[in-house]
Amino acid sequence: MSTGLDREANGAGHGPARGYKWADAEPGNLLALKSGFWIDPQLREEHRDELAEIELAVAEFLPYPAGPFTLAVSQLAVRLWRQRRAYRDLDEHGLIRDGKPAPILDHLARLESRIMADLEALGLTPRSASELIERARSADPFADLRDHLAAKQEAVR
Repeated sequence: MSTGLDREANGAGHGPARGYKWADAEPGNLLALKSGFWIDPQLREEHRDELAEIELAVAEFLPYPAGPFTLAVSQLAVRLWRQRRAYRDLDEHGLIRDGKPAPILDHLARLESRIMADLEALGLTPRSASELIERARSADPFADLRDHLAAKQEAVR
């Protein structure tokens, strides 16, 4: 009775080569790149530029100085960049692939949920912005009175 352990392996990847070899990938080879949704730790220059552009835009929309929130802004920028990449992929290759919904749609749904959570956390949605304003006003109980008096003075001028 043989256990199969005494046989020589001859399945895929186990037997002798059949005399063919894939050409070595050249630097910058993007043939295996699919959607571009997953981030390469070494982003290409155009990706770094696009990411920096998104990061600046997010920082401009913050209702407060971005300095202390640099990490959160960077995280949101990466997620927005990934969202852009996913939509480009869907635009190029369609929603349906081989008769099924594109696999990237599941990733995109989770990503967009995280983007909304980041926007909320940074005060960039109407609700979170109003909560931020309300918290600031409750920390300064005379803010409404100062605003009212400043508006009255402006109206008199």
